[in-house]
Amino acid sequence: MENNKKRKEGSPTKLTEEVIESIRQVISNNILAYTDEELVVEINELLPLESRFGYEAFSKWKRGVSQADNPLYPEFLRLVKKALIKEKQRLLESLEKDKGQWQRFAWILERKFDEWNIKVKQEVDHTVNIPKLPDINISGID
Repeated sequence: MENNKKRKEGSPTKLTEEVIESIRQVISNNILAYTDEELVVEINELLPLESRFGYEAFSKWKRGVSQADNPLYPEFLRLVKKALIKEKQRLLESLEKDKGQWQRFAWILERKFDEWNIKVKQEVDHTVNIPKLPDINISGID
């Protein structure tokens, strides 16, 4: 399906080649401190008024809502993942370089990326039945 054709909902998609190219340009810069809303603002700055989109649309695209039939959608997802990888790399590099204030980068890292959040780590399941082990006399062990 071409991007300028109407989708099933009746409105043309805003996820076009022009938007994809704008995303490429924005993520090529240092976007470490951008929220998604700020990222949308930066992308829209490169687009003509009629091609701009809102944060809600961007958020839906990231969640996989409304763009499954768009042939540009896989490229959009790839660019979003690439941006996150670059952001993680920059945070890790900054954390490594700034030995005096590494905590600020660690703080951002653990809040932005679940795999770095120690609160998300799996906990031990205390309901598992573990057989009782025999008592061991350790008084004679050196």
